[in-house]
Amino acid sequence: MKKLTTFLIFLLFSISTKANPPPIQLANIYHSNIDLKKYLVSEKLDGLRAYWSGENLISKEGNIYHPPKWFVKDFPNEVFEGELWISRGKFEEVSGIVRNDSDDNEDWKKIHLMLFDMPKHSGTFEQRLRVMKDLVAKSHSQYLKVIEQSEISDQKTLIQKLKTI
Repeated sequence: MKKLTTFLIFLLFSISTKANPPPIQLANIYHSNIDLKKYLVSEKLDGLRAYWSGENLISKEGNIYHPPKWFVKDFPNEVFEGELWISRGKFEEVSGIVRNDSDDNEDWKKIHLMLFDMPKHSGTFEQRLRVMKDLVAKSHSQYLKVIEQSEISDQKTLIQKLKTI
């Protein structure tokens, strides 16, 4: 009976930490025929992909992240897509912090959710970007930021930006 009870508790815990995989947008392969003037460009951050449902942070596989309550308390009740990120070269540190489910994990203070889209918003990307910036400013969360977007006029400028990063 004890094994069955333990199994049921484990099963309930497993079910409660999984969500349907969110509709994550994937990057396309760049080719030189793309008219760069029609796009904004941002750095691909080396963090963990995260989808904010308005209530939960969800991985692209549908796993629910468990940040401390103080980390998400000022997040807007909107749907965002972004990257849990510390800085360049810190992927392993972010991954380790996120795997620790402790509600008092102070290491989460190093992490930001770097937003790059609002997948449920029906506007153009420029409109979604303005809405994201406005919502982040109004949220007063120190853990939400919008990834910088740049206009790039030609392939030479793009290659130079990649070398700089």
